Amino acid sequence: MLFKNQKLTKDEREEFYQSKYDRLKKLNKLVVIICCVLEAAFFAFDCIFGSEFSWNTLIPRFFILIPLAAFLIFENRITSYKVMVPFSYLMLHICMWTSIWATVYLENAAHVQEAFLAIHIMFLAVGFCAPTSVHIFYHAITVINIAISSVFISYDNLILMLIVSAGLVIGVWFLEFVVDNLIIQQFLTEKRAEEMTRRDQLTGAYNRKHLAKLCIDESSELIYKIAGIIIIDIDDFNTINDSHTHEGGDKILIELYKIIDVCIRSNDCCIRWSGDQFTVIIPNQGLARTKDIAERIRNKVNTSESTVHNYKVSMGVTIYKGGDYFESIRDAETALTFAKKNGKNMVIAYEDMKSIVP
Repeated sequence: MLFKNQKLTKDEREEFYQSKYDRLKKLNKLVVIICCVLEAAFFAFDCIFGSEFSWNTLIPRFFILIPLAAFLIFENRITSYKVMVPFSYLMLHICMWTSIWATVYLENAAHVQEAFLAIHIMFLAVGFCAPTSVHIFYHAITVINIAISSVFISYDNLILMLIVSAGLVIGVWFLEFVVDNLIIQQFLTEKRAEEMTRRDQLTGAYNRKHLAKLCIDESSELIYKIAGIIIIDIDDFNTINDSHTHEGGDKILIELYKIIDVCIRSNDCCIRWSGDQFTVIIPNQGLARTKDIAERIRNKVNTSESTVHNYKVSMGVTIYKGGDYFESIRDAETALTFAKKNGKNMVIAYEDMKSIVP
């Protein structure tokens, strides 16, 4: 299992690498800082090995502090791993090239190899925050850097340096591939366990716990600026339960959820709200589109053959436009109550009720 490439969906992969970066971003930040500070500190060695103040390497060594300042500013404002991981690799490459820049002015280029070795170690640490496919690309560029720098610097063992660097790139990639797979296994196990706690055991729809993932922090404000909300209720469900027992009622609830699931998109959310009620949250959709989806569900229910008892549904619809989502739920429930009292088997939008009710 250590060497098996774990299969993740696109969404799971994005979630996994973002969560991995979120957990390790402090380490990532520390590694970049250490690498840049060490690069500047090498100025002291330049002076020691040259037996005098090394004016020529002063700017190359301390130049790294400029991009470091930019990195720290971005790191505090940007949370996406897709931005910060490449930026981190860029910082390591800048460190490598400032070392090359400084070494051009040194009589002895021997200790640049130690600097390169330290940078390889930094690539290992930063790589724990990155996808392995991304890491090997950025890390492999170090070999190209050495090859290009040989035009300006006369290395004593260029071929050996290239071989060692290539070996380190492959070795680090293999280590991170193994670690990645171990973490992915843990991630999938935790995700499945969490998913089970957020699913209704009977129907498979989400339960109310799932709403926490759809809200900003721990508030009752949805992460969407606008969203359609549909509340679906089975007409005369108590009568169906009395006639076909609760087992028959349970089968109808399962059938209804399957119909809803077919009629909505993969990024829409269906929640078993209570008893025979389901709430559907449709991100980034206006009233007309939300009503269309509700009518699609209603028509699908009307034309489907139930294994227990043919049933109908009533629906209340509204649009969430920010703030406490409970207020939108109450509006949808108001529209649902109107539908129940005025014939059932219909879709009523809260926004349309002013023109309906005299």
